[in-house]
Amino acid sequence: MAKKPHEKINELLQKAEDIKAGYAEGKETAMEEVADLKEELATVSEQVKELHKAYILNQITADAYNAEKKALEVLAEKVKDAEAKVSLIDNYEREDLQKVFYEIKELDKEYTKQKQQADSDLYKKSRELKKQYLDSIAEASKEYIAIHRPNYRIGELEVDAGLTKMNYQHGSGNFHTTMASNWYTNEKGAVVTVQELEDAFYRRK
Repeated sequence: MAKKPHEKINELLQKAEDIKAGYAEGKETAMEEVADLKEELATVSEQVKELHKAYILNQITADAYNAEKKALEVLAEKVKDAEAKVSLIDNYEREDLQKVFYEIKELDKEYTKQKQQADSDLYKKSRELKKQYLDSIAEASKEYIAIHRPNYRIGELEVDAGLTKMNYQHGSGNFHTTMASNWYTNEKGAVVTVQELEDAFYRRK
């Protein structure tokens, strides 16, 4: 079965992560080498400095001093080479990651088409689910309203009997106390808020 655009892209993104992990390991080793060489360079530099003092004071020969100075220069060159290696690792990593990025860009057209189709499908599905939900509420409310309808007629009877001037009774129950959220108990009602919809949309579990 052919892989979908987002699946191909996920594989390429994982490839990029693997590349970064590989270079990170190599870079860590290279940086440790730089740190060790710099530490050694600092030590040898102090030694050469002391030897230079001894040479100035004619305590050692020029050959002895120059030999140590040469060793210091060689070590300093090693530090430069090691630092250049770290820089090259960064450059090569960027080159390899760019290759992956351009591979992903080649899928841009079909991935865009897939995203647009997903948007359209979810929009259609969400409207269908909304209609199902409202139809379910309408069906569930039939018995509820049938139970509450006599309440209004009782109020009318009370007016007709001269016991009151106006009918204050409802014949369809109370939408707000049965469907909406209860602010006193903090219980969520059947009315879906934008925040609840957004929470459901981004839910990962």
